[in-house]
Amino acid sequence: ALECFREMVDKGVTPNIVTFTCVLKVCGSIGALEIGEEIHITAKKQTLLEKDIMLGNTLVDMYAKCGVLDKARDVFEEIPKRDIVSWNALIAGYAQMSQANRVFCLFHKMRKDGIVPDAVTFLIRLSVCSHAGLVDEGHYVFALMREDYGINPLVEHYHCMIDLYGRVGRLEEAKNMIHDMPHEPTPVAWLTLLSACKTLMDVEHAEYAANCVFKLEPQNPKPYIVLSNIYAAIGRGLDAEVITSRMKAKCPTLLY
Repeated sequence: ALECFREMVDKGVTPNIVTFTCVLKVCGSIGALEIGEEIHITAKKQTLLEKDIMLGNTLVDMYAKCGVLDKARDVFEEIPKRDIVSWNALIAGYAQMSQANRVFCLFHKMRKDGIVPDAVTFLIRLSVCSHAGLVDEGHYVFALMREDYGINPLVEHYHCMIDLYGRVGRLEEAKNMIHDMPHEPTPVAWLTLLSACKTLMDVEHAEYAANCVFKLEPQNPKPYIVLSNIYAAIGRGLDAEVITSRMKAKCPTLLY
């Protein structure tokens, strides 16, 4: 994509807002900060940021993904009429850098400015709560989303809550959350619980979670490997061998 962009410019074809938006998305994906900065300079010279909010939002997202939050904030402030995408892009940038307090402050400022958070906003905030182990805050956000804004949690929101419970060692609550999901429990949900079981060396919950994955994805090697490692770590070598043999039978395409 960047090669096509360079060739386009070399041949004298003038990029437009759509071109810049597409290239900025690429820059954010691969961390091509210098090219993103060049586009930013050009956009400012042509006053494009005042004409197209999508371009401004993409610039915020590009700088945020590249970890240059000061510039992301500067572009954000330059956008004349910020929308929910503008806010989500900036909030996601601070979340990516694990700056939980900034995320919470921006969330409250957004609401104060009259911007209604959407499912993406809440997913970002729940992800921050999960990584920081903030159970009470996670409960508050999860309830706020449903009760105050009428947003039905997506499977990704549940995954964040399951991960949050797992990180703080509340495995039974994590398991109950999976069973309370209005959607069919996903392998990701059970693998998230299983990962927490490995950290805590909780065999009972690990066996339960692994068996659930076995039923949903019998050829997925991950639950076999995690459960085998747990057995080996607690001295149940025979059980570890049984699980490994079972994996070889169920996953014949794996290289051992």
